[in-house]
Amino acid sequence: MECPKCHSTNNRKNGTTLQGDGVRKQKLVCKDCGHHYFAGSFAGGTDPIYRVLKFEGETQSKKLGLNEAELRAMYDNTFILKTVVKTLTKDNFIQERDFVLLCKFKGTAYRSAMQDKQFDPYHGIAGGVTYWGNKEDIQRLKDEGVLR
Repeated sequence: MECPKCHSTNNRKNGTTLQGDGVRKQKLVCKDCGHHYFAGSFAGGTDPIYRVLKFEGETQSKKLGLNEAELRAMYDNTFILKTVVKTLTKDNFIQERDFVLLCKFKGTAYRSAMQDKQFDPYHGIAGGVTYWGNKEDIQRLKDEGVLR
């Protein structure tokens, strides 16, 4: 790779960086002038492009660690269910297989959380298929005998 400052090809690798668009770019340092830059390529071609890295005043915007809500949203199936049932709208009934996909559970231990008593008002069975929906709609259909 050619240095954009002194046009020397005498460079070395200096790690990688993750761009805002999610693409990892190779960082380079010119051995002759000490200029920091990285190389990539255009989306439609293979011509290298160069961008100057600014190390002065660069701040780390990425925070380290997770807060409790973020951690629970990743692994706590009961928390995930509570969050999703709050978003269920009126007059919309979702089959359980689609509801599981909507919840985006990690792993297979979600069944015990779904069978918890606190979620009984949000689901009912009709024709051998379990439907999830708004609490009031499910209760109304259970009272009418459509769902059990």
